[in-house]
Amino acid sequence: RPIGRWGRLHEEYLKKNKRYVFEPILISGKLCSYLADIDG
Repeated sequence: RPIGRWGRLHEEYLKKNKRYVFEPILISGKLCSYLADIDG
């Protein structure tokens, strides 16, 4: 599923402000599906 605008913005927010949330999702391999779910 494609990652839309809000998913990309949320990714940037997590990278800059919530690294402790971003890294486990990235390591687990679920980042793309997590970000795609944000856009609905």
